[in-house]
Amino acid sequence: MDDCLAQLDRDLVDVLMKYIYRGFEIPTEGSSSHLLIWHEKVFNVSGVGCIVRVFSDSKRA
Repeated sequence: MDDCLAQLDRDLVDVLMKYIYRGFEIPTEGSSSHLLIWHEKVFNVSGVGCIVRVFSDSKRA
C-alpha cells in the first residue's frame, strides 16, 4: 500500500481520498474497515490538506 501511494502525485492522492469518502457514503458489509485502513495511509502521506481539498472541491457532489 505504501509503495503504491509513494508513486502517486498530490492530485492523484486527492482523487483516491475522494473515492475513499465516496465509499464511506455508500457502505457495504466489511467495506468500512478497509476504507479506514486506506484513509489512514493516505492521510499519513498527504496530511490534513488532502481532506480539506476533498471537502472544498466543488466537483465533489
